[in-house]
Amino acid sequence: MGRLVMALRQTRAEAKLYLRELSRANLPRIALAIFTIMLISGMVLWLIEGRETFRTPFDAIWWAIVTMTTVGYGDITPQEPPGKLAAMVIILTGVAMVSVFTATISSVFVATRIREGEGLQDIFYEGHLVIAGWNPGAETLLESLREMSGGKINVVFVNNLEPSVMEDVLERYRDLKPKFVRGDSTHETPLRRAGVDRSQAVILLPDMQEAATAAQVDQKTILAALTVKELNPRVSVYAYALEAESVPHLRRGGVDRVVLRDAHAGYLLACHALAPGIPEVIDELLTITHGHRLERVRPPRNLIGKPVSEVREWAQKVKQGLLIGLVSEQKVLGASDILSEDFSSIDAFIKRKFEEAGRSADELAATHIEINPDSDRILNENDVAVIITRVDASEEG
Repeated sequence: MGRLVMALRQTRAEAKLYLRELSRANLPRIALAIFTIMLISGMVLWLIEGRETFRTPFDAIWWAIVTMTTVGYGDITPQEPPGKLAAMVIILTGVAMVSVFTATISSVFVATRIREGEGLQDIFYEGHLVIAGWNPGAETLLESLREMSGGKINVVFVNNLEPSVMEDVLERYRDLKPKFVRGDSTHETPLRRAGVDRSQAVILLPDMQEAATAAQVDQKTILAALTVKELNPRVSVYAYALEAESVPHLRRGGVDRVVLRDAHAGYLLACHALAPGIPEVIDELLTITHGHRLERVRPPRNLIGKPVSEVREWAQKVKQGLLIGLVSEQKVLGASDILSEDFSSIDAFIKRKFEEAGRSADELAATHIEINPDSDRILNENDVAVIITRVDASEEG
């Protein structure tokens, strides 16, 4: 139902866009001019032919309309030479005017499609995912999004790739209903076009198209994060960092989670040498198209208040999976807990900053992860299960 509502809102927004563009192309004036000419032409024929050909002025106007729109039923025709001469002028004028009308509509639609193909058109998605930046690893991200969402998420790209390159990407991942906005992700204009203010999340990729050092690439990612948060303080932002030194800067820039390049490379290499098999297990769990994979599942409500042992049994019987952990959102020390009772100017400043960020003073929460929870641990309402499931044979194909 929610997706239907968003689709209707998107359709309405696109309709408003086309109406605005048609208005800019003076279509209402053209339509008014055509209608006026039709009325005048009908009245001229009425005055020339009179009741011998047209019983009423309305019949003459009707004849002018069907003639100028090239329908021409032929049930009524002028009989007098002056009427026939006027009819020829009306026919030629009608063909020209109607051609202008239809050409104006076509040009607006074609121009809009061209701008969309070049990444210069506003996107009217709601609750979508914005991917800002581009690098060779982006397609792995798209494959994962496709598998995990089942095509139930809309994706908007913001980068400086050539439209011809992005056209191929859009075609290969059309089940994600992708859109493309061309521009620098550190600038407000392309991000506004991408609908960042209506998106549910933004993924910032290191833009490695240009020759630059890792530090320079991360600096651009930090600027992009600041710009995104300026446009939409409430949106969740996830970033890919190339250097560990950039992580604290990204967090200060409002990024919710940071993925660091090669963060686990050393551990995996050590396991290859000293604990063979562990890297292969990790690799299979992170490859979601075959074998086994990690899945985030919310247990049914009848298990709330029950021990984890029953959740394990449910995961095994219903999901054919293995429960390995629980994820929960837990409230931590909020701003209201640290504000003083006299509510000084400093306290007011802190509270105002929270509100400017789109959060209340008591909204702070931390994601708590519990691996291999105790069997007698009680399942809470905000707990979500993380299980290992086998990819179905149908999905593998």
